[in-house]
Amino acid sequence: MSISAPRYAAGPLPLVSRTRRALAIYLEELGRLAGWGTWLVVAISYAAIVLAIVVNAELSSLLRGLTLSSFYVAYAIPIWPFLILLVATAVGSGSVSDDLSSRSITLYLSRPIRLEDYVGAKVAAVGTWVGVTAIGPGLLGVTILAALGLAPLAVSVSAFLVFLALGLLTTFFFTGLAIGLSALTSRALYAGVGIFGITLSAEIVGAAVSGATGNSSVLYISPVDDIETAASAAFQTGSATSIDPWGATAVLVVAGAVLFAIAWLRLRRVEVVGE
Repeated sequence: MSISAPRYAAGPLPLVSRTRRALAIYLEELGRLAGWGTWLVVAISYAAIVLAIVVNAELSSLLRGLTLSSFYVAYAIPIWPFLILLVATAVGSGSVSDDLSSRSITLYLSRPIRLEDYVGAKVAAVGTWVGVTAIGPGLLGVTILAALGLAPLAVSVSAFLVFLALGLLTTFFFTGLAIGLSALTSRALYAGVGIFGITLSAEIVGAAVSGATGNSSVLYISPVDDIETAASAAFQTGSATSIDPWGATAVLVVAGAVLFAIAWLRLRRVEVVGE
């Protein structure tokens, strides 16, 4: 009979797949960003935009007939881009900067967590909230009109697709802006000021310089003007500004891609904790 102490050995821990690891980060971040302020702005967005779409569509059908251009009212009023900007600032400012501040990002990026898993989950979480605000109200407004029989099916389908395309474009840019600036600083406040301030400053400076010099090309620096220009062309109302709608769309896509690249390059420099 042996009198030696028993030996205990733990079995090997199962390795969770990359998809489940990224999903866990996404769900954690999605819940963390779901503050009362975010919900309030989203609720205001839906109420204001859906009401504007339905009321304007009803008036258009009574006065001149409902066409695709009737739905441009959602972008003609300045409240929607402003509310999207508020959501992007609220959910995006601390998305990466909070992890940089607490140094928890060094644990996230430890193996087997990869950089693309982390960045993808953060982009998806921020993009979900921005997309809910930038896409949802337009689609809901069109759906209500179609369900009530207030809009012809062909017009409803066209408006639905236009709202979806413009919403995805807007989501891509503002998510890139939020993630890019949040990755550049460990202070969420600085990132939030940057997201909000850059967008508003670009619009003010663009309008001022364009008015003073007569050069409309400077309006391309304003994402709000770019979105409104692309929307006016898509809804066939004529250009809202004097810049080219395809050029405005290209600026949003390129700028969003550059901002995502900035975030990626910045996070590649983060020192991680090895296994």
